[in-house]
Amino acid sequence: MVKTHIAACLTLLALLAAARPAVAARASRFGFALRQHSEEATLEEYPFGDDVSFCLAYEWEENQAFWQVAVDYAPDVDTTNATDYVITPQINLMLKDKGWRGGIGVLKSMVSDKETGNDWTDLYWQWALGMQIPILGMRFNVEAYYLFESFSDLGDFETGNIEYALWFKYAF
Repeated sequence: MVKTHIAACLTLLALLAAARPAVAARASRFGFALRQHSEEATLEEYPFGDDVSFCLAYEWEENQAFWQVAVDYAPDVDTTNATDYVITPQINLMLKDKGWRGGIGVLKSMVSDKETGNDWTDLYWQWALGMQIPILGMRFNVEAYYLFESFSDLGDFETGNIEYALWFKYAF
């Protein structure tokens, strides 16, 4: 089952890469990340505890911004013993200035439960802020994310809800 999901993610990334001639004026890159989720998240349906997930992404960028389409996969989730895995597709719009990156994204998680099957969460949002460090043609990003269900929840900000990711990106 896991191999099927990984194959689907890789197929999606290959299709996005095949669309590259249509956006030839833009730079493109693939990315891989390790993301540390927060156990303190205030989202009602948030499927993660203090978990680590893997993320694959495709990005295409303009001068001052870039779009990122990504799929996050968490094979071991601490919330309950019944949760098998979580897959989270997302799209982010990121602004950039020199090494700094910041933006907003929308996500939706599919939770595979051994007892009840697959179920999707409601849409939720994330703010992202990070820094990019170029080394030998690769780009390394360290990013922090703050997740929320609606913009009215932004007043309830707590630092314990911040999640972190380390990205490895390759431009082509």
